[in-house]
Amino acid sequence: MNRRQLLIMGAAVPAAAGLTACKPETVLEHAQAMVDRLVPQLQANLEPGRPVIISSFVNVDDLEASSTFGRSMSELVGNLLAQKGIAVADVRLRSALANRPGGELALSREAAALSKVHNAQAIVVGTYSIMSPKVYASVKVVRVADNRILASSEAELRHEG
Repeated sequence: MNRRQLLIMGAAVPAAAGLTACKPETVLEHAQAMVDRLVPQLQANLEPGRPVIISSFVNVDDLEASSTFGRSMSELVGNLLAQKGIAVADVRLRSALANRPGGELALSREAAALSKVHNAQAIVVGTYSIMSPKVYASVKVVRVADNRILASSEAELRHEG
């Protein structure tokens, strides 16, 4: 390897390293970062094989209201958890789901019933708050048996609307 090739490689390594260390910008990238922080916590706290169920992210100012953003975040987080090997049950496929106009919400009185139907050990719940120019999202995985938080993560996104 000549000097020119070494200089090119030397310049490429920091550039490539910078690509992997970029801050999340899209909703998908933020969801991925949140899941990347959740998975190690879950691997230490979940029973293998028993699923978790996903609830729509809700507005922190109205816990019975969701939005396109809240439903999208829950879809992304659920899909990404499944891709990482976490068992995820899709509760929308069962009639036991508590349907609400704003999305599938995990209210405490319904959590136990849903977990029994799906043999789920935990529910993934999320909130978001819009404080322009930012949106803050928080996700928790809560064990149904005792309401213990098994894992949590958060994100700060730009609000452009």
